Order: sequence, then C-alpha cells, then structure tokens
Amino acid sequence: MDEEKRALIEPNAAPTIERMKMLREFNKIGCKTSVLFMPIIPYISDGEINLDEIFRLTKEYNLGPINAWPLHLRGKTKGVFHSFLRGHFPELLPRYKSLYKYGSVSDKYRVGLQKRVRGLRDKYQLYSQYRPTQPKNIGPVQLSLF
Repeated sequence: MDEEKRALIEPNAAPTIERMKMLREFNKIGCKTSVLFMPIIPYISDGEINLDEIFRLTKEYNLGPINAWPLHLRGKTKGVFHSFLRGHFPELLPRYKSLYKYGSVSDKYRVGLQKRVRGLRDKYQLYSQYRPTQPKNIGPVQLSLF
C-alpha cells in the first residue's frame, strides 16, 4: 500500500493498515465487518501491488466482503480534483480529462477494473456481499401467553 500517495489524498486520516487492524478488532468481538475500497483512483491507487495488498489483508484479517469502485468526478469535485492533480500529479491531468468525460470513468477502464477486482476476489476467496449465516442458538425461546 502506498501510504505516501494515500496521505496526499487523505491528509490527517489514519493509515490504511491501522484502519484494517481496527476492523480486525471489531471482527474479533463479533461485529460483522467489510472493506469498502473506494474510491480507487485511476493511475494512483489502482496499481497491481496496491490492489493485491488490500485484498490480501482483507483475507488475512478475515474482514468479510470487499467492494471496490473507481472515483467519480462530478460537479465541483471535478475541478477540485483537477487542481489536486495539477499540484501533485500533473502528468495525469490529460489522461483524466479523457478518462472522465462524463463524470464516471470510461466503460473500458471500469470493465477492466471490475475484471481485476473479480480476479483478486477469486485469488483470495473473498466475496462482495454478506453471506447468510446461521443464527446462534441462544437457548429456549419464551412462549407467548396467547
């Protein structure tokens, strides 16, 4: 996981590994957890090593389902993000203008990312939604008076 890039995008936020460790602790006490890897930022957080590490830790820490979706750029957000790119990743600005013509990534990028995400789910035997579990036997049920 590239913490330098993450810190640029999310200044003052906890490092990714610390967030995952926190979810693991919640999981240990019986809370259902999941990982929402959003937004995946094209050409910044979508590298193979970064994606693989997130999915690997999700499996290793038994965090449950994982969902991953790319960044949307609409309205004022688009201009703010373009300013961020100009300041930190100016070489990406032309690619973003092409990739985000209509607020969402191009279909080609989205389909390619979905394929990679499915491959990582398969590799680590993860899923994208909660699977039903059997309720715990909590003992006898009180009978109704009527």
